[in-house]
Amino acid sequence: MSAGLIPVVPDSGGCTEFVPKKYQFDSLRAAADVILSALSVGQDERLSLSNTVMAFSLSQYQSRFQSVIRAMLTTSPNELHALPEELWWENAKYQA
Repeated sequence: MSAGLIPVVPDSGGCTEFVPKKYQFDSLRAAADVILSALSVGQDERLSLSNTVMAFSLSQYQSRFQSVIRAMLTTSPNELHALPEELWWENAKYQA
């Protein structure tokens, strides 16, 4: 994806978390249709998908991890529940 390739994946497993629904398939026939569709995708969409991958880069992970640790170290235990939601991984807006 980071090189501009369009991912075509089964609609189960971990890939579904970051590959848009229109590039997922549930049968061989659907896979063929998705592949044909992916072959005509324009440069703008390829670039958009490539940028999506950056949310999962090592540098992004390190930065988010450091933000969470920094917030936890500077917040009293009684106030941890009040930290902004975007600090917590499951609430991060990395969905494609």
